[in-house]
Amino acid sequence: MMLSSLENKIKYFLLGLIFVYNIRFIGAINSGEIISSIYVLFNLRKISLSNELKILIKVSLFYVLLIAISDIYNSNSLYNSLKGAFTPIVILVTIIFLINFFTNKRKEFIIFLIGCIFSQTFNIILFSDLLIEPENPWKWGLGLNVFFLVYLFELFNEKKFSYLKIIILNVTFIIISLFFASRAITIIILLSTFFYFIANLNRNILKSFVFKSTFFLFPILIFSLILSLSLTTNLTSKFSVFEDLNQKNQMQVSDDINIIFSARPEYLIYTTVFAEKPFLGHGSYPNDINFFYRNLLNNYRYDNYLTTNLPVQKYYNDANKEIPTHSYIFESLISHGVLSLIYWLFFTYFIVSIYARNSASMNFFFHVKIITFCYSLFFSPLAYGERLNIELLMCLLFIFYLERNNKSEF
Repeated sequence: MMLSSLENKIKYFLLGLIFVYNIRFIGAINSGEIISSIYVLFNLRKISLSNELKILIKVSLFYVLLIAISDIYNSNSLYNSLKGAFTPIVILVTIIFLINFFTNKRKEFIIFLIGCIFSQTFNIILFSDLLIEPENPWKWGLGLNVFFLVYLFELFNEKKFSYLKIIILNVTFIIISLFFASRAITIIILLSTFFYFIANLNRNILKSFVFKSTFFLFPILIFSLILSLSLTTNLTSKFSVFEDLNQKNQMQVSDDINIIFSARPEYLIYTTVFAEKPFLGHGSYPNDINFFYRNLLNNYRYDNYLTTNLPVQKYYNDANKEIPTHSYIFESLISHGVLSLIYWLFFTYFIVSIYARNSASMNFFFHVKIITFCYSLFFSPLAYGERLNIELLMCLLFIFYLERNNKSEF
């Protein structure tokens, strides 16, 4: 019996290791997304669809239709159109697979998640030379993955860490992240810790975000808190151990522009780009013709002393640059217009409503994953790794909260 149990754990761990492998097909796709597509295709009659999944299917098909109309309107290339249309389809199919495959298998899903994160961690370590900053893998995913693993083991053992242990762990990770100049990890851990403690001290404090009229105020609150935290960047300047971070902050400080927008300069042109085509957008993976928007962005940065590169000089040799975006939401708005927001409103409502109802009883892992999602809405591009994060989070919440309570959130 013990051998059988061990074999079962190894099986799900190995599935997690394989699931995150990246393959180039049309665009970047995870091997798990291919596995999910094959599974769903050959098990169509056996697939169980909850009310939430049925709504997700409708929202996803609406988004695919919107993408097709936008791409036709913009005379987009077939390659970019296929990449754009496949994104919501792949996300949908993978979520359907994960929820059906792991129904009544919470322990197995945690082991699977551990395998996924181990695989991502090994990949970062082995191929760190491919990162933007190869000498700093902590910043480019290693730090957050190690943090996730610590709290996944807490979830697996079904016993919450004490408040003191959480504080010690989180402060340690914050100090390490500051040392490696990773502001994003620091912000995510700080906000996750903040909401974990206020939810445990007052069980009803987040329940005002459960409604359809108020749920989106929660990610807006996260965005506002991030802006507020950005005003404290000078606090680390007194500590020489954070030399890299201090140099980075100094380079991005401006009297006229918040440091968050210096670090994510795409925000300086979002309104301009969106206003050009607010209803149908610029199409999937829109080309920045003659580098117009990149030049505009670089002008903003140059005029505010955020770069020493003269406008346009660094972009002439790039033959296939897209309009710069660095946000789930703004990437969709710019590519496919205002109606594309419906797609992200569905995911945000699903995630935030469950969080608002159950935050007081959640292990810390749930808090950090949900705060990471809210952060990514505004500050992360929707690459294949981000797709996987959304797919895994949706399944995690479903099998731990919707399945357990046997009730609809919609």
